Amino acid sequence: MTLRKILAVLTCCAMLCGLVPMGAGAAMAATDNLVKNGDFESGTTNGWKTYEETATATDAAHSGQYGVVTSGPGNWNSLLTQSVAVEANTTYHVTIWAKSIVGGINIHLKNNINSGDAFETDYFDDTEWTKLTYVVTTTANTYAIFLNFCGAGTGQTEVVWVDDISIQVAPLITNGDFETGDASGWTTNRFTFAEKEAAYSGEYGLHMVGEGNWNSLAYQTFAVSAGATYKLTFRLKTNQVGVNIHIQDAATKESLATGGWFTATEWTELTYNVTPIGNTIYLNFCGGGTGVIEDLYLDDVTLTKLATASNDGFIKNGDFEIGSLDYWTVYQDTTISSSAAYEGNYGAVLQGDGGWGSTLTQTFATKAGSEYVVTFCLKAVKKGTNVQIVSNGNKLTSTWYGNTVWTKLTMTFVADSSTTVLNFCGGGTGENEITYLDQVKVTEILPEVQATLISGGQTSIRDTAFGTKALAFRFEVDAHHAQTVNTTEYVTDSATIKPWDTKDDIYTLKYSGAIVSVNPSVDHATMDHDDVDQKKTKDVSAKYLCELTEETFSFAVRVIDIPDAKVNTMIYMRPYYVYEDENGREQIVYGDVVNGCYSQLAMG
Repeated sequence: MTLRKILAVLTCCAMLCGLVPMGAGAAMAATDNLVKNGDFESGTTNGWKTYEETATATDAAHSGQYGVVTSGPGNWNSLLTQSVAVEANTTYHVTIWAKSIVGGINIHLKNNINSGDAFETDYFDDTEWTKLTYVVTTTANTYAIFLNFCGAGTGQTEVVWVDDISIQVAPLITNGDFETGDASGWTTNRFTFAEKEAAYSGEYGLHMVGEGNWNSLAYQTFAVSAGATYKLTFRLKTNQVGVNIHIQDAATKESLATGGWFTATEWTELTYNVTPIGNTIYLNFCGGGTGVIEDLYLDDVTLTKLATASNDGFIKNGDFEIGSLDYWTVYQDTTISSSAAYEGNYGAVLQGDGGWGSTLTQTFATKAGSEYVVTFCLKAVKKGTNVQIVSNGNKLTSTWYGNTVWTKLTMTFVADSSTTVLNFCGGGTGENEITYLDQVKVTEILPEVQATLISGGQTSIRDTAFGTKALAFRFEVDAHHAQTVNTTEYVTDSATIKPWDTKDDIYTLKYSGAIVSVNPSVDHATMDHDDVDQKKTKDVSAKYLCELTEETFSFAVRVIDIPDAKVNTMIYMRPYYVYEDENGREQIVYGDVVNGCYSQLAMG
C-alpha cells in the first residue's frame, strides 16, 4: 500500500479554504541559452568563428539534425570559438555534448575575449557521446565567457563532434525540479521524499508529508542580492489538509511575501515578487498545527532575478516597458502586448472569464493614515474591468471602468496598513472581459506641514554688504535640523517661491505672508511683483531697487514635506542681487545672512 493510501486510512480528507495568490498559468519557460546557435539546427555555424576544416554535418548531431565537426591538423590553434556575453559576479552552468572520432580536443572557457585567464581548461577524447558540464562564476570585470575549442598539439589529425552547447544562468534554487530523484538541496522531515507520483513536469516531484504539528515539511535557504527583486514560482497540490508557506529573510525571519495557508486540490502555480532585505531568502513549507496529517505535492520551484523596471516608489513596472508582467501577479489569461500600449512599446491585456476573479494585482508599501492617488490608462476592448484598492482584505474603494477609448483615470484612497493591493478584477458580467492597461502609477499626497516663523520675522531688506537693497532672498533650511540643506528663493509676493538649486533634495516653500510696511511714496498695490525674478534685466532690477528703499516686511512660510522635520528647524534669509555684466551674461552677487532674519520653525 502506498503512503498516500495509508494516510487516507489514518485520517479523513479535510478541505479548508485558503489563500491562493495566483491562478494556474502557462508552463514555465526553459532557461534561456546564451550561446548563439548552440544546437547548430540552422545547418550552419552562424554565430561561431570556425577554423581549419570545421563545419556542420548531420552525422555530428547529438540531437536534432545537425552538429559540428571540429577538424584540425593537431596543432594548438583554435577550431571553433564564440564570445558569449554574460553578467559580472554571476554563476553560470555550461553544458557541451562531445564525441571523439580521431584524437581529442582542448576546451577553454576563458574570462573575456583573448584573455589568458581561464575559468576552465579541459581535454576531451572520449569516443562515446559525453555530456560535459562546468560551473563558472564570473568576476567583477567579466563581460564575456569565451568558448574556445582548439587543437591538442598531438601533431596528428584530430576530429571531434560537438553539439548542444549551452550557457545558462545557474538556478538560484538547488534541485527545484527534483529531477535528481531525491530531495538533495532541501532540508526535509523524515516523511518527505522525491517521488514520480508527485511530479507536475519531468519525472519527479517532492511528496511532502507532515504530522499535523507546526514543524517544517521541507525548506531551503538560497543566496540573493539585497535590494534586488526576484520572482519566486512553484507548483503545489494538496492531497490532504494543506500547508503553510513562509517566505522570509533568512537572518531575521522577517516576512518578505505573504505566503499563507494553501489547500487547493488541483495543481496551482504560485508566484511571489520578493525584494530581500539581506543576502539570503528562506522558503519554508510547514504544518498548520491541525492535528491531522498533511499530504502535498511540490514541483518546479524557481527563483529568477527580475530586470530593472520603472519604479515610482510604489508600483514597479507600471509602464510594462520591460516587455513582461514581472513584478505583477498574473491571473487567468492576462498577457503583455504591444497593441495594449498607451505610451511606449507595451501594455497589459487584462483578460477575465466574466466572473469576479482577479486578472492582475500588485502589492505596494504604504503608510497607514496617508492619502494616495492611483493613476492609470485604460481602454475596454470588451466589457471592462473592476479596479479595487484592497488593504487587510478589505476594499478601500472599488470602481468599474468600461471606457471604450483610452482614458486616463484616477482613484484616491487613505491607507490603513503598511501594504496595499492594487487589484484589477472581473465585474461578474458572465462574459469574457478584455481591457488594455498602461501607465500605472501611485503618488502619495503629501500633507502640508505648517511652519510659522516665531522670531526674527521682520527685518529691513537693506543689506549692508551691498550698500543698497537686495532684489531677492534665498531661504535656507538648516542642515543640522533637517536631512539636507534646502534652498529656495523668494522673489515676489506671489504664491510660490521657486526652487533655487535642483541638484539638492529640495523641499517646497510657499510664501503666505504679506508686506506690512512700505515707503509711503511707493504705491505697493500697483507694483507688478510677478515681473521680478533672477532673469530680469539690469534696468528692471534698478527700478525696484529704487522703489523698495527702506522697505520692511514680515512673512511666514509654509513648508511642505520635510522628511524627519524637527521642531526648531532654522530658516535663514540671504539676499542676492542679479545684474548683467559687460558681455550681457547674468551674474548673481550674494550678501550675508540678513541680521535678525533667521528664525525657528514651529512644526505642526
